[in-house]
This record gives sequence, C-alpha cells and structure tokens, in this order.
Amino acid sequence: MISILLFILKFIGIALLSILGLLLLLILLILFVPIRYEAKGDFQKEEKTFKARVKVTYLLHALSFRLISRNEKVEPSLKIFGYDILNKKERKKRREVSPKEKKIKPKVVNEEEGNNKEERIEENHEEEKSAPKEAKDFTETAKESTKTAQEKVEKGPKISKKNKEKNFTLEKIYDKINEFLKIKEKVLDFLSDNNHKRALKIIRIKGLKLLKRIKPKKFNLKGEIGFKDPSLTGYLAAIYSSFYPYLEKILQVHMDFEEEVLEGQIYVKGKITLGYFLFFALSLIIKKEIRQSIKDVRNFKLK
Repeated sequence: MISILLFILKFIGIALLSILGLLLLLILLILFVPIRYEAKGDFQKEEKTFKARVKVTYLLHALSFRLISRNEKVEPSLKIFGYDILNKKERKKRREVSPKEKKIKPKVVNEEEGNNKEERIEENHEEEKSAPKEAKDFTETAKESTKTAQEKVEKGPKISKKNKEKNFTLEKIYDKINEFLKIKEKVLDFLSDNNHKRALKIIRIKGLKLLKRIKPKKFNLKGEIGFKDPSLTGYLAAIYSSFYPYLEKILQVHMDFEEEVLEGQIYVKGKITLGYFLFFALSLIIKKEIRQSIKDVRNFKLK
C-alpha cells in the first residue's frame, strides 16, 4: 500500500513539475521572443495614389498581422497558427447575408387596395377643406395675442439679464485663473522636492536606455517637396539643412523650387522585446526614490 501511495505521489509531483515547466517556458517565450515589424509606404500627389504595407509577427510566426492599403481600400489579415480569423469572419457574414437577400421579395400591391387608399385620401382632403374657417381665425388671433404679451414681458428684463450674464462669466474666468495658478504652484512645489528630482532623473536615464533598445533597426524616408510659393520651400530647405548632419542616413529630401510636388517613400523595420519593459519596470521599483515618489503622488491632492 505504501509503495502504491508513493508511486501516486511521485506521478502527481512529476505532472505538477512538468506543468510548471511548460508555464515557465511559455512566460520566457512571451518575454524574450521579439515582436518583429516591417512597414512600407509610398505617396504620390500627382497620381493621387497611396500604398502602404504593414507586417507584424510574434512567437515565431504563430501570430501574424498584415495590412495592405491601396488608396481607400484596406485589406487586413490576422493569422493564428496559419488560420486567418478576419477573412473567415467576412466570409461568414457574406454567407449569412446572401440567403436573406434572396428570401426578400417585393410586395405586390393589389389594384383594389390602391384605389381604396386613393379614395380615402381624397375624402380626408375634402373634409379638411370643408372645415369652418372661423376656428382657424380664432386660434391664429389667440396665438398672436400670446406672442405679443410674451414679447412685452421679456423686453424689459433682457438688458439686466445680459449684464448679469457678463458679470457672471467674468467672475467665472477670474476664479478659474486663480484655481489654475494655485494648482501650478502646488505642482511646482511638488516637483522641486529633491527626492522627486532624483526620481525624474532616474526615469529619464532608464527611459533613454529603453528607447535605444527598442528603436527601429532600419528607418529610411525619401521625399520630394515643393510649394507654389518658392519662399516656403526655401524656409523648409533651411530647416532641413540645419538638421542634415544628424539625419543624413535617415532622411533624404529633395526640394523643388519650380513646381508644387509632394511625393515620399518610407521604410521601417525593427523588433520589440517585452522583456525590456519588464526589466525597465523592475529597475525603477528597486529604487527608493521612485517608491517614495509613487507614495507622494498617491497622497497628492490638487485641491
């Protein structure tokens, strides 16, 4: 009996360990397998064409998303282990709609029913024409008298109401300005604390490191720009030339001073690993300054 119980416990332990191992492997795959993305775009103003293609894959193509755009047509597709979910839903909708449309038949109206309806409409018109005009005149005079009475009553106090509304709006604006100034002072006092300054510095340094890791590996933007007014293209060329040494590899723009042109091509490729965000969050939580500042933010009240 004891040997049987030990065997059962051993089997349960192995099963639990295998499940935990699979879960751990799944978590590691989610955290460390990167999300790969690639995007291409092409725009031409003269031909009025816009083409774009986006591709995102995750977990070794187990999940993949693609989007193809041509002018106003957009064709998305989401695949899970090779099965396209979005296209299947669209096909089902088409199948459901098509038989219903076939079943719908135009209603046939009998000639007798149509004649009867026309006769009833004519009778109603004749009854309305034959109604006495005295009742209409009486109602019109009553309405005119009530309108004149209301106008007389409302004419006097209108000026005072306008003045009151103006004063009320000015008071509201003044109160809002005072509230904004008070809030500004409180926020500045909160940020001027040495602990909070250190926390912001840590966030800035860690954030820049994170951006370096997740930035795209390939980014290229080519374009041709020209305005009707050549002075505008000149201003743009001056701005572009000032940043050209830093953006030489990324951005390549040709300025056209003769014609109005707007054309461009963009290409982006890179990957994002979710584990980097986890490490970023953990590196912040470890610091005492960050934890203290989080507590202060929770207790902070503007009013």
